[in-house]
Amino acid sequence: MKTSRRAWRLAAALAAPALMAATLAGTGLGPAQAATAGCKSKAAEPLNPGTFRQLVSIAVLSPCNVWAVGSFNSSNKLEKTLIEHWDGSKWKVIPSPNPSGAKNSDLNSVSAASPTSIWAVGEYDSATSFQTRPLILHWDGQHWTRQNNPAPGIFDFLDAVTATSGGEAWAVGHFLKNKFETPLALHFAGGHWSQATLPDFGTVHLRAVTATSAKDVWAAGGIDEPDGSVQTLILHWDGEAWTRTPTPSPGFIPELSSVVASSPKNALAVGLVQPENDGTTPIRTLALHWNGTVWTRVPSANPANVKIEAVLNGVAFISKGSARAVGEADGRSLIEQWNGKRFALVKGSIPGADLFGIAGTSAGNQWAIGSKGAKTYVLHFTK
Repeated sequence: MKTSRRAWRLAAALAAPALMAATLAGTGLGPAQAATAGCKSKAAEPLNPGTFRQLVSIAVLSPCNVWAVGSFNSSNKLEKTLIEHWDGSKWKVIPSPNPSGAKNSDLNSVSAASPTSIWAVGEYDSATSFQTRPLILHWDGQHWTRQNNPAPGIFDFLDAVTATSGGEAWAVGHFLKNKFETPLALHFAGGHWSQATLPDFGTVHLRAVTATSAKDVWAAGGIDEPDGSVQTLILHWDGEAWTRTPTPSPGFIPELSSVVASSPKNALAVGLVQPENDGTTPIRTLALHWNGTVWTRVPSANPANVKIEAVLNGVAFISKGSARAVGEADGRSLIEQWNGKRFALVKGSIPGADLFGIAGTSAGNQWAIGSKGAKTYVLHFTK
């Protein structure tokens, strides 16, 4: 079972035994039980099928139409896909397919183009071939169905998906090639998925993808260097080819876990940076901004007295000059707000929690999703 979209990073939140829904003062952020404008009643926490479940990605169409995806442990202790829907009055588990014979199936990301076109991606372990294959599901307004897609390697992983205009979509991740992790980008156009050609940089992890149009797509992650260090990586699709865009790579291990764009001239990418290779310096938050010409590092906040790590896992725009990012700092939830120049801490945190993702349609309708112990919760920003 995944404990984070950052597989190499330990999540201290798993030690907590119970679910917490807490109000964070002065933020406009309430627990999932907070009233949701325009909906029938108050929200409940997502449902908890099986013995362990984790929802790691969220897509928001309206205050009364929210989707969350992840996985849960079934009665036979196998991981199964999990998709839940908020309709304004309750959360409901929506049936989602698992490949026949799969030992474990996970969903890592969800993106909604419309109420009748939603994509979710992840991977599953084959019970017969000892391989990991990419998994893509689609919602047509009535059912989730599995989609055919390329599987170029022995071990293939999809970490993120974004729906673009004109009915297209992109999914990114990596696959194993000659014992090295190679970037993977799949493109949905013309009614089918195909593998895109990417520049060859060696060992690469693509963690995130976003788009403002079919000709303006960003993918972000990191490149592993032979000395054990990492460089940040951001690729751009202009409708014809993927090219690398220069990015700052501070510290020994900087890596990007989320990217979002409001226009071709305004994008943000967030993640983490290990400043020194000394085994003692805490991991810090990292944020980059695209102004239409160049990516630059911008100030991001770190709570006082962080001893192990402070990381940002997700980011979403509120408006052109405002955004929120979420993550975790030493086992406490981390929320930061962008004012067009820098990220600042939002007061309050939830002990034992890790926030994985954030999405929304406006300042008064943003949702963050995370976990505490063996359960998942949602937080709702109302201003």
